[in-house]
Amino acid sequence: MPHFVPAWWDRFFVLDHSYSHTSLSIHLRKAGLHNADVASLSLALQSFLTSNVDPKLPLHIELDASENDLDDLSVARILQILQRNPGSTYLRSLKLYKNRVSDLTCAALASFLWNQTEACEEIHLSHNEIGHRGVAMLLAVLAMHPKEAYPRSVEHLDEAIPCWLRLEHNQATSIEHLLSALEKDPVRLRYCMAPRGETASCSVFRCSEASANKEETPHAHLYCITKQKENVELTEQPQLETMVLSIADAVVAGRFDLPQADPVERHVALPAPEDAVLCRKVQLHVDAEQGAGLEMTVHSYGYHVDKVEEQPGQDLEPGDVLLSVDGEALWGDLSEDELNEVFGREFADGATVLTAKADAVDGCHVWQPLGTDLCRAAPLIAALREDLGIMGNSFGVSAELDEEGAVWLRGPAGGQRGALAELPNLVRFYFPELRDRAWPSHQWVKANKLGENKNGRGSVSSAERVDPVEVYQDLTEWQSALRKQCKEDDDIFDEDLPVEPLEAPDEGPEIFEGETILPELDMSRPFKMLILVGFPGSGKSCVAARLAAHLGYDIVNQDTLGDRKACVQAAREALAECRRLVVDRCNCTRLQRRVWLELADDYEVGAACIWLDIPEEICDERVLQRFGHRTLPPEDKSLEVIDGFAQRFEPPMEAEGFVRWRVKDDGDLEEALAEYEELVKESEAGSLEAEVEETPSEAPSAPRKRRRLDAEAAAAGVPKADLHGRASRSSFLRDVRRQVEYYFSDRNLKKDWFFQDKITSEPEPGWLELQWIMSCPRIAQKHQAKEKDVLEALKSSVLSVKEADGCHWVARSQPLPPLEVERPESELLHNSVNQEEEHEDAEASKAQDEPKGSPEEADLAVQRLQQDADLEASQDEDDEELSADPYM
Repeated sequence: MPHFVPAWWDRFFVLDHSYSHTSLSIHLRKAGLHNADVASLSLALQSFLTSNVDPKLPLHIELDASENDLDDLSVARILQILQRNPGSTYLRSLKLYKNRVSDLTCAALASFLWNQTEACEEIHLSHNEIGHRGVAMLLAVLAMHPKEAYPRSVEHLDEAIPCWLRLEHNQATSIEHLLSALEKDPVRLRYCMAPRGETASCSVFRCSEASANKEETPHAHLYCITKQKENVELTEQPQLETMVLSIADAVVAGRFDLPQADPVERHVALPAPEDAVLCRKVQLHVDAEQGAGLEMTVHSYGYHVDKVEEQPGQDLEPGDVLLSVDGEALWGDLSEDELNEVFGREFADGATVLTAKADAVDGCHVWQPLGTDLCRAAPLIAALREDLGIMGNSFGVSAELDEEGAVWLRGPAGGQRGALAELPNLVRFYFPELRDRAWPSHQWVKANKLGENKNGRGSVSSAERVDPVEVYQDLTEWQSALRKQCKEDDDIFDEDLPVEPLEAPDEGPEIFEGETILPELDMSRPFKMLILVGFPGSGKSCVAARLAAHLGYDIVNQDTLGDRKACVQAAREALAECRRLVVDRCNCTRLQRRVWLELADDYEVGAACIWLDIPEEICDERVLQRFGHRTLPPEDKSLEVIDGFAQRFEPPMEAEGFVRWRVKDDGDLEEALAEYEELVKESEAGSLEAEVEETPSEAPSAPRKRRRLDAEAAAAGVPKADLHGRASRSSFLRDVRRQVEYYFSDRNLKKDWFFQDKITSEPEPGWLELQWIMSCPRIAQKHQAKEKDVLEALKSSVLSVKEADGCHWVARSQPLPPLEVERPESELLHNSVNQEEEHEDAEASKAQDEPKGSPEEADLAVQRLQQDADLEASQDEDDEELSADPYM
C-alpha cells in the first residue's frame, strides 16, 4: 500500500471497517468550502482512499457537503474521485443542499447512480439551482435503473423502501406536469409525496404507501417537491413530455452529458513588494592561479565582500554580501566552517552567486509567496495561521500570513532560514495541489514593511539576535531531547533542582490524598507565573500562545529555548522586569514543578497552575493528525514518548504551593482562564508594600508585604472584591475542598478516632457519610458551606463521592492509617449519637455548660466537643508550620 501523506482535509474523512465492506463518511457540512478548495480536497481524498481503503472490499459512502459554496464542476470532481471503482463503490447518502449546483450536478449524480448496483438511500439537493431537466434525469434513473435497485429491499423488513429525494426550493417549473409526464411510458415513475407529521408519515426508513410487492412500492419519496422558487419562467406541458422522452433515451444509452470535472487550479504570481531588497545574479570569474580575487568575512547573510582585486575581476564591490552560490544558501547565521563547506563545494569558474548590499539586507523580513490564492475555507485559513504561529515560535521568529497569499518571517536570520526550509512542508499539508509545483522564490523586504509586532515591541533587528534554535533533523534526535525533559529530575547534580527531594506529606506511593491544608492565598504577592502541566499534544502551546497574544505574557518554552537552564534564565529575566510569564513545558513531576515554585519565591510572586488533564489516547490521536507541531511529528514512535511522560506523571496538587485548575475540555479551559485572569487582576490590585517604622537597630527593617484590606483598597481607589464573582467562588470552593481533603489525609486520620469509627462502620464500610463532614466546625461555621457547595468542591478532588440510600458518601482510595491516639474507654463512644447533639454549636454549648440526660450521654457529648476543640488547635498548629514549609 502506498505511503500515506497526511493533509489537513483528512480530519473530514472517517473510515469504518468490517469483514464485508468499508464505510466512508465525509463530513463537510458548513465547512466554508469554495470552488478553489476542491483541488486540494480532491487530491487529499484520492490519497486517503488509495492508502487506507482495501480495493477488494466494497466501499459504502456517505457524503455531506451541505451549506457551502460549491458549483457543478466542483461536485463533479468530487464524485469522479469517489467513483474510483464503479463495480464496488456505493453512494449511500448524498447531501448537497444550500449550494449552487444545477442540472449538470444531477447529470453527474445520475451517471454515478446508474452504474452502481445497489440503491442510494437518501439524496438531499434542496435550495439550489436545479431545473426541470435535472429533476427529470434523476427520477428517470431511479425508475429505469438497470438492476431495478429502487425501491430498495431491506432484509429485516417485509416492505421495500423508496429513495428519499429532496428537491424543493429549486427552479423546476411546472412540477405537476413534469411528474405527470414521468408517470407515463417509458419511465413509469412511481412516487410518494412523503407526508410528514401524520400517524403514517414517511421517512428515510419507511413509506406509508409501501407494499410487500416491490412493483407496487414507489421508487422515490418526493417531500415538498412542489415548493419551488418563485419568479421562474414556466415551461409548457408538450415541451416537458418531449424532454422526458429524450432524457429516457439518453439514460438507457448511458449518455449523461457529464460536465468537465477537472477544476482550474489557479497559479497566483504575486508582484514583489515595492521596498524589496534589490538582488543581483552574478557569475564568478575564477582563475586557476589567482583564484577569485576576493577578500571576504563571515556575515549573518553569507560572505561579506571586503575587497575585490583587479584580477581576474568580479562584478562585485566592497559592501556586497553573497547570499547563495548556484542555489545553495549561504545566509542564515552560518558558522565559518559551514560557510566554507557550502561555498567550497560550489566554488568554480562560472558559478552563479546571488548578491545584495549587506546594509540593505541586514535585519530584513523574508517575504515568501505561496503561489496560490487564499479564497479558501475559513477554518483552513484559520488553522494555517495558527500552525504558522507555532512553527515560527519553534524557530524563534514571527510567521504571519497576509491577505494576498504570502508569508512574512520576522526575526533573526538563523531562525528565518530554518522556518523558510520548513514552510513548504507546512503549506503543502494544507494545499496538496502545491506538492508537485516549484516553490516560488522569496524576497528580502525592509524591516518597516509590517510595522510593529503584536506585542508592541517592534520588529526584531539584527542587533537583537538570539541563538539559533536547534532543529531536530530526524525523530531520533527529537525523541532524545523530549525524553531528556521527561527524565530530567533523575540528574542529582542538576543545580536547578531543589536540594531535597519532594515527598508527599503522607508518603503515599503515587499521590497524596488530602492535600495538607495551606494558609489562605497571600494576595500581597501578585500572580505573575502560570505553570502549564500536561502531556505532549494536550494543547499547552495553544494556551500559551493565547495568553501571549491577548495578555502580553512571555512564553518560556523548552522546544524554543533548547533546555531547562535556558528556560530558567528566561523566566528570571521576565520576573526581574515584573513581566507575566507562562511556563510551557510538560512539567510531569512534582520535582520539575518545584523548580518554578522556588523561582517564584525568589522574586516574591504568586504561582498558578493549569493542568490540561487530556487522556493519553486523545493526545496520541492529536499527534497523528496534527502537522504544525515541529516537536510532535505524526509518527507512531511519537506515541512512545507520550507514554514515557504518562509513566512518570505525578498529578499536580495545590499542596505543592500553587493555585491549581484541572482542565478536561474546552469548557473547563474557558472557566479556568477566566478565573485565573480575575485572580491576577485581584492580586495585582491588592498588593501593597507597607513600610514599617525604623527600629533602633543599625539598619532599618526591610519593608514587609501584607494583603491590602478592603478599607485600604477603597481608599486607594480599588473596588471591593465581588464575593459572588467567578474568582471569589473558585477560591471559596478551593478552600472547602482542601478542608475536606485534610479530614481524609493521613495527618488527620492518625488522630481522629471518631472519623475512623464512622468510616469503618456499616452500612457503607470505607465511606464517610457527608452529614458528618457538614457538622465539622470549619465547614459549618468558618466556611458556612452548604451540602451543594461541598459536592461541587469535590468534583475536582482526588476523593471519591457516591450517592446511596438517599445520602452522599465520601471515601479515599488508600487504606486508613493506624491510629496514633487511644480511643476513650467508654463503650458508648462506639454507638451512634444524634448528629444535632454532637455537632451543632447550640446543642454542644448546652452540653458543655449544663449537661442533660443520662450521665453517660452528657459525658459523651462533652468528650466529642473537647475532641473538636483539640482538632481545631491541632489544625491551627499545622497552619503555622505549613506557612513556613508546606511540604513538611
